[in-house]
Amino acid sequence: MKKINYPLMIGGVLFLFFMAAAMFPALFTDKDPMFEEPPRTMEVVVEGEVKDEFTMHPIWPSDHNLMGTDVAGRDIYARLVYGTGNTLRLGFYIAFFRILLGMPIGILAGMGKKFFQKLILFFNTYFSAVPILILSFLIFRMNFFRNLQIDRSILLYSLILAVLGWSRVAGILADTVKRIMEEDFIEGQIAIGKTWPQIIRQNLFPHVVPTALSSFFKEAGQGIFLIAQLAVLGIFVGTIREVKTLAFRASYEMSIEPEWGSMLLKLTSQLERFEDNWWLVVFPVLTFTLAVMALNLLGEGLRLEFSKRDSRFVSHVRQAYFVLSPRVFLMELRHLRRHWKPVLLKTVSVSVLLALLLVPSYSPLGDFSVDRAREHLIELINEKYEGRVSGSEGGYAAGEYIISTMESYGFETREFPIQYAYPNMNPDREVDVALAHRTPLIMKEAKITLTDAEGNVGKYNLYDDFSVLEVPMDYDRPGEKVVREGRAMEWEREDYSMEDRSLFPVSYAGLDEVIRGMDHLPGFMDPTDIAEFLIVDGHEARSGTYSSYKLTIIPYGELQEKLMAGPCDVAIEYTVPEIPPKEGRIIESWLIPEGRTLEDPGQSLIIGVPYDGIRLSNGTSSVEGTTALATALEIARAITEEEEEEGYKKSILFLFLDRESDLLGENRNDYYLRHAEVSAGGGYMYLELLGSGLKGDKEVDLLAYFGQLNKEDSFRSLLRMESTLKEMKVPYTRYQSLLPPDDWRESTPIYKTVSRQLLNFRTNAHLAVGIGKAYHNQKGTEKDTLSNLNLKKMESIGQMVTDLIVSRENFGLGEP
Repeated sequence: MKKINYPLMIGGVLFLFFMAAAMFPALFTDKDPMFEEPPRTMEVVVEGEVKDEFTMHPIWPSDHNLMGTDVAGRDIYARLVYGTGNTLRLGFYIAFFRILLGMPIGILAGMGKKFFQKLILFFNTYFSAVPILILSFLIFRMNFFRNLQIDRSILLYSLILAVLGWSRVAGILADTVKRIMEEDFIEGQIAIGKTWPQIIRQNLFPHVVPTALSSFFKEAGQGIFLIAQLAVLGIFVGTIREVKTLAFRASYEMSIEPEWGSMLLKLTSQLERFEDNWWLVVFPVLTFTLAVMALNLLGEGLRLEFSKRDSRFVSHVRQAYFVLSPRVFLMELRHLRRHWKPVLLKTVSVSVLLALLLVPSYSPLGDFSVDRAREHLIELINEKYEGRVSGSEGGYAAGEYIISTMESYGFETREFPIQYAYPNMNPDREVDVALAHRTPLIMKEAKITLTDAEGNVGKYNLYDDFSVLEVPMDYDRPGEKVVREGRAMEWEREDYSMEDRSLFPVSYAGLDEVIRGMDHLPGFMDPTDIAEFLIVDGHEARSGTYSSYKLTIIPYGELQEKLMAGPCDVAIEYTVPEIPPKEGRIIESWLIPEGRTLEDPGQSLIIGVPYDGIRLSNGTSSVEGTTALATALEIARAITEEEEEEGYKKSILFLFLDRESDLLGENRNDYYLRHAEVSAGGGYMYLELLGSGLKGDKEVDLLAYFGQLNKEDSFRSLLRMESTLKEMKVPYTRYQSLLPPDDWRESTPIYKTVSRQLLNFRTNAHLAVGIGKAYHNQKGTEKDTLSNLNLKKMESIGQMVTDLIVSRENFGLGEP
């Protein structure tokens, strides 16, 4: 009587069930796993009498929620179903990478190679003393892992857990190879003259594959079990939504995407209240248990099946290896007339596979034209706009170009001025006009002569070698020539003296520190006759010039190296900039649906983009700093051309921000109260175009902030952005809820990833998302040219945003 392989049967049935849920979740539930249901009235039995009772989340299982809801009101059953795919994928990746690492090392160790035997022994011994759970916990607590979108998070988690845990599977494979090496047929292979690589490829590998396959499922089960343990300690994959004091249930973290690990996050506290919240414990733990059991049983069942003497699996592996071998394919090519059929079949199969993997299958919905966007870019970097500096004649002309373009598309415009110049009320000053602090200016002439300790003289030019970030305007008249001479040295040196006014300090700062406006001078009460050289760590982008009480210069390249090398004599010559002839202004361009007005737009989708710039040495503006503006103008055209007769049901606002494009320029939040008004008038979702960058910058950044109220399926809209980029085959990285760090010394400043306006708008938005690159570090450098423009990325961002709007399925644009 044939013995039934019960582990294989039971494990296979459970595995197929989980795979069906992972591949076809919509067949198991029609609920949205990320929808946060509001509190509601439930029927309860009190002393035998049915009553209606208002309940807060978590709500117990019912017909409406089969397994109840979690503390945020999300359906547990839906999250378990939709989380199956992400969790199994993580387990499979862990197992795959462990097999990938362990197989070659295990084979070589089994063949008697001492180094690899000792390597396996070392890892097994080390992780018996320092468990993987502890070490992985310490690694994943790093802030870097908390802001990854789920696809990248799964990949990195699996890689790290594979590196930490490959040695066990390597030891199993080494034992298997050792037994094979003792077989008589290995001696026969050596006797006929086969080399060891041939023996490994043709004899050892096919016999090791069965063991590797059974180990794969067991390692996947162990990986999922490890994920459950890490989850109890607060570690899980995917992006995190931090819910703070404004939420009904304060001070907790929750995952956005569905996956099983985060459902065990509050397991210990839930166990303390098990009688009240038992469903929060039972269903996630039961799901983990069944999944781990299914994988372990399947692995053990396969091991039993492969150990049978009449098993045909090894022979099938050898046959598959022969069919798929590249060497066999090359031999068939040499004799094409005889083997044209298998060559044709293999070629077609590989071509189809590559096409599926590499060729985008996305069908655009809107008519976004990257060529038209490029035309806008070429126009807006023209020297007639003077770099689009806020308050300049050119900056005003650029605003007029934007207004006329948007009005030609049917948008209604509104302007909000930013005042810079005031009458001088201080009799001690000789100037006629007083400027607001950090007013944008156009610095046209400046040069530096430097003499180092060895007597070498170097001359350096504005924008090519340095930027003038701040210039004092309180006592010098516009157009005057100013010369300052002194000795530059690091102000922390022992021989530096604050009383010596001929010494110019050389300071160092992080990017966040400069953006927050911290003063770097070492305590001068009257620094108007002092020139400070400020070295911003890793920052290469050119900056604009702003009015201040001191002269601050940001050096680059050779000039920076000379200043860092030691004390040197410097002579700084510059012409005092002119007073801004115009006010700055923020421009609103509205697409208003029927029944709404500018005064009462209702709930809105806001697309923000800075339109000001910095003036470069030839009078033009930065290409890198103009891509977002050009993309926005073309999106506006595309969504109005695609508009149907009934139009959009929600208002769309293109917001062109002034004083925003220069990262080191100070933003005064002139618009802050206005976007609070928009929020009070019906709420908004905010998208900010951050720019597409230059060639070599391939990834699109999605920087997501969710409001406390998830109106209009904001989560789903963000996921649609991700799925669109995936269909386009565009690489992207998703970040979540990034906030400025308390310590500016952080290794990755927050402002390299997110803009200040995005941080401002997130406070009132139902959803705030930055799209592109916030940090333009090549702006004004030799790479910042039209020929180096990343047109493909520009097109991808523009097409994605256009299609999200045109479809009306996102941001509630098609709903009344």
